[in-house]
Amino acid sequence: MSFSFKSILAVWCVMTLALSGSPDAHGANLVGNGQFTDYTTGSRE
Repeated sequence: MSFSFKSILAVWCVMTLALSGSPDAHGANLVGNGQFTDYTTGSRE
């Protein structure tokens, strides 16, 4: 069995696109307040 470089490259490209997932997928936003504008101070009693 002999495979040409073009066929191997084509299969690799198709598999890469198939396994890459949706381009609209986003990760969860783990930072709620990156500016530190909302803060609370503890009372010192």
